[in-house]
Formats: sequence, structure tokens, C-alpha cells
Amino acid sequence: MEFAEGSFLQIVVSGRARIVTGRLEHVSVVRGDPDLIQGAITLGEIRSVTPGESFPARLSVEFAQYAGQEARIKSGGQGWNGVETTSGVYLILALAELQAPATALAVRQIKSPNDPFAREVAWCVDAERHQAPAGRLALIRDALLNGHGLIAAWGHYCAGRLKRIPRADAVSLELGLLNNKTRDEHDRSAAAQNLELELWKGGDPDDALNQQIASAFLSNLASASRALRTYLIEALHRLVFASAPPGEQGEAFRRKLRYAISITSEPDVVQTLNSERGDTSVGRAAEELLGWVQK
Repeated sequence: MEFAEGSFLQIVVSGRARIVTGRLEHVSVVRGDPDLIQGAITLGEIRSVTPGESFPARLSVEFAQYAGQEARIKSGGQGWNGVETTSGVYLILALAELQAPATALAVRQIKSPNDPFAREVAWCVDAERHQAPAGRLALIRDALLNGHGLIAAWGHYCAGRLKRIPRADAVSLELGLLNNKTRDEHDRSAAAQNLELELWKGGDPDDALNQQIASAFLSNLASASRALRTYLIEALHRLVFASAPPGEQGEAFRRKLRYAISITSEPDVVQTLNSERGDTSVGRAAEELLGWVQK
């Protein structure tokens, strides 16, 4: 049984599926497990999102979802569990093959073939066709600075996990987002996560990009929103303490890193960390970071 809960982002960058939009015309249910609704749907008004593909006028696609709405919600409401299988609904699907009935790797309900999410998928599919380094860098920069939704996620994914641009360029772009106080908190948080999880070079206090990341995390603490501040404290503690080498090597790592970085408005950072010491979620991390900053 497949719920088609795949990630459109990962499917797009892998280039392993055909993506279409269509209008649901008919549902054929196969009786079986009472906890499931499964069978096949028929799609019309087929439009190809992936270039160079041709499709029949109608497509039959297998589907399966939990019978109960509560079960669908508890499952995360992804794939078929997030779709209304009623006539007239528009869907975007990533299809593994076109044999009848086809199998969907990912599916999402949309309002129309011109739905913003469908346009975002199309943008990312087109961006994947550009392989030249300069062009790829320009697209990732545009995605991060001007994109939303899937386009922004594509930019973070390419800059971080996929390492499609030089690390220095990736760090520069993500720091630009994090340090921009006019940006939406989601954008700044996504940048911070990429810096921590994908762009930090573990165990190297002499790395100039590590120094920039640590400095930015600290310098943004005082002005950050509550949620972003909590993440920055937790992330910085993971980088400086939890992920550092053990014992004396770890102490040496922290000393060298602290000596190498500068902090904007250090008194404000000290005051912020001190005020967080009593917080039940980040208190211990804030206290250890405070001791490190003040050494």
C-alpha cells in the first residue's frame, strides 16, 4: 500500500519522476480493509510539468488513504491522506510510470493548474536543467533571496545538503538571510538550520566560515524573536559543546573559536544569555554559552 507521501523537492532534484497536473474525473474504490479507502482515480485535463513529456488525455492512478479523517490527520495528512478524492479536485502528481494504473510517488491537492505550488514545482523543474556553475549559483541566489515555498526550499537544499555551489558562497547567502532583520522569521530560521546542519565544518575552530557562523548566531541573539533565539541558543550549544571534540581537545577548540570571533553588541548578548539561564528548555545551554562568551 502506497500513500504517495514522497517529497516533491527530492523528486524534482533526483529527476526520477514525471510530474503532471490533472482534474479528478472518476473514483473507483476496491473494497477490502475497512480502515482503508483504495482503488484508482481517473484524471483528465492532464498538463505536463516536466518538459519534453507527452501524456494521454486521461490517466488512471492508484490511490490509498485511511478511511477516517482522524487517522489521516494523525498520519500527517501527506500524500493521498491530504487529498479529497472527489470529482472536480485538481491534483499535482509525481508519477513513477504511466502503466495503467500509474503509481504516484507524491501527490498534492491544488486549486487549479496555475496554483502557486504548481508554479513553484515548474520553476524548480526548469532550474534543475541548468548545470553551468555560474548559472546554478545565480538560480540558487534568486531562490533564496526572492523565492518562497518550494523554491526557497530548493535553494536551501542545493546550497546545503547537495553542495551544488562552493561552501563560501552558500555560507554568505545563508548569513545574508539570517542577518537580515527585515526577513520573515521562517526564512531566517531556515538559513540558521542550513548553517548548522549542512555548512558547519565540524571540529575546526580555525575555519573562517565556522567563525562567521558562530559570530552571526551570537550577534543575532539579542534581537531575535523568541522562537529564533531559542533555536540559535540550542544550535550554537550543539556546535560549540555537544559536537566538539571531547576533553582537553574540546576546551582547546572552544578557546580558539572564541578568540577568533567578534560579537556585535557583546554586552547585549551577555545580557540575553544571562536572562535565559532560568528557562527550563534552554537554561543549561545558555549558562554554558555565557561562560564561554565571557572567557
